[in-house]
Amino acid sequence: MPSETCGYIVDRGDQFKLSSIRDPATDITTSDQAVAPYVPSYPDSVDCEISFRTTPDKRFFMRITHFQLELSTRCQNDALLLYDGSSSNEGQLVNNLSPNGLCGLTLSLPNYFYSTGNDVTVRFKTNERNNSYSGFVMLLTPYRLPADGANCTEDEMTCKLSGKCFTKDAYCNSVNQCEDSSDEPGLSACQSSSSRLCGNHMMGLVLALFITYIFTAANHVIYTPRHSSTTDPTF
Repeated sequence: MPSETCGYIVDRGDQFKLSSIRDPATDITTSDQAVAPYVPSYPDSVDCEISFRTTPDKRFFMRITHFQLELSTRCQNDALLLYDGSSSNEGQLVNNLSPNGLCGLTLSLPNYFYSTGNDVTVRFKTNERNNSYSGFVMLLTPYRLPADGANCTEDEMTCKLSGKCFTKDAYCNSVNQCEDSSDEPGLSACQSSSSRLCGNHMMGLVLALFITYIFTAANHVIYTPRHSSTTDPTF
């Protein structure tokens, strides 16, 4: 039987941080929310999926920032599968390179992926053997390409080379989302930006940060970015 849960999601603004294990550093508990005990490896016997959806004019950029799954022939034991659509019936984003999903202790493939539409689905499956691997961490961020001659809005940041429009939450979050790294300009620039952003949003605006169990076995869950006006430049 699959486990009831096999992952955690942290939602900050218009970004999602997806992890196969709980990160104690991001724990926030409320009176109606329980957080499972921390374990350093992902669970056994799970096969579950979650979808992410953004607005029709946007696509998803996904970057894997940590990856350590059991290595097996054709990834038959444990695997991370990425689908270019709203369910696991869609084509895989890495189908030509790794048709059975991703596994192993490192990624030999690029660690970033682009969706072709406004939905993506992540499936995570593990076998019944005890696992001693730390799993994966992934950041999913919606972006859009403005029409010819148009600019990104004041609530967005612009990739200088490609012109892609990302949420300002993507600026200085220690993860490259622009091909030219213009979203990560360096420590001094990021510190200056952080101070400005904090000053702009101190007037009664509170960032809604929450942790939710994901990959429920009974349901196919769809998460939609909140398009919040609040920002937190560090992840």
